[in-house]
Amino acid sequence: MDVISVYQAGIKNIVATLGTAITENQAKLMLRYGSEILICYDSDEAGTKAALRAIDIINNVGGRARVIRLKNAKDPDEYINKNGVEKFKEAVKNAMPATEFKISLIKKQYDVTSTDGKILFIDEVVNIFTKLKDAVEVDAYITKVAEDTGISREAIASKYREKISKGRSEEHTSELQSHHDLVCRLLLEK
Repeated sequence: MDVISVYQAGIKNIVATLGTAITENQAKLMLRYGSEILICYDSDEAGTKAALRAIDIINNVGGRARVIRLKNAKDPDEYINKNGVEKFKEAVKNAMPATEFKISLIKKQYDVTSTDGKILFIDEVVNIFTKLKDAVEVDAYITKVAEDTGISREAIASKYREKISKGRSEEHTSELQSHHDLVCRLLLEK
């Protein structure tokens, strides 16, 4: 019903996934029609988890995602019925960038007014930054998190570089281990 209500509201470029599943092939197909996909799953926990999965899939195939957040409604159909078409179009226009959406979910888990809360929040948020491919996006969000928490931009950037360096080291170690395992198997086969 959601897709029908949204279509009737005048938004024609809309698709519905089966349940909350989206595949890489579906994401690639949608990206043929635009470089950005707006996600609008139900606002419950399952919908939030599905949105996070969809964001990762869309990013993996080279697309960008934004998330439409509907307040005081569980899904688009209910939102349109309660608030009207214009409010829904406004929600679409104000869709949250995927990275900002992820940060907002993490922020809800911590008391960022406390020092410990800030440290834990930043540690987790920096993990998101390490997955971003765009240096400008990383820089923009480091600045935003610094402003929001009062922690220096330099400290957050240092934590980011530390995690990037550690990730590369772990990848290299994993590659060496795989190579070592292969060499050992080949030697044992002789």
